[in-house]
Amino acid sequence: HVYQRIYGGVRIESGTPRVRGEKYIFLAEIAAALGEGSLALALADSVSAVFRPMADQDAGDTYSRFALAWAHALKGEREEFDRLSAEVLAVYGPEEDSRGGVATLGLMAESRMRLEDGEGALEDLEYLLKVPSRYHSAILERDPLWRPLWSDHRFKALLDASRDVTRE
Repeated sequence: HVYQRIYGGVRIESGTPRVRGEKYIFLAEIAAALGEGSLALALADSVSAVFRPMADQDAGDTYSRFALAWAHALKGEREEFDRLSAEVLAVYGPEEDSRGGVATLGLMAESRMRLEDGEGALEDLEYLLKVPSRYHSAILERDPLWRPLWSDHRFKALLDASRDVTRE
C-alpha cells in the first residue's frame, strides 16, 4: 500500500485541518509520481473536502483556494482550476511577495502541466526562470512532469536564456 510506504504509519488524521490537508497534498503528489492515479485522485478529493469549508468561510483565505486549485488540476478539472488560480494570483502573485508569490506561481505552472496546458506553463516559466526559485534548467530538463515541453523550441530557448543568466 502506497500510504504505508510513503508515510510509514504516521496518522494523517492528527493535526489541524490545514495540516491534514497539507499531508493529503504531499501524499497525492507522491502517489501521482509513483503512477498510483486512483490513490492520487482519492487524496485530491480529500484535499477538497478539507479546504472547501475553509475557503467558503473566509473569502480572503488564498491558501485554501490554492489547495483547491491544485486538487482540481490533479483531477483534470480545468475550469475550476482556472477560476481558483486566478483568484489566488490576483491576491498573491509573484510581484506581491518575492518568495511566497514565486512558489505559488511555480506550483501553478506544475498544475498547468498536469492539465496539459503547456502554453500556460511556459508563460509562468518565463517569469520563474528570471528570478531566484527552485525552477531552473537542471531540474526542468530531468523532471518527467516537464517532458511534454522538452521538444518545444520556446521551452529550449527559455532554458538556454536562463543558463546565460546564471553564468553572468
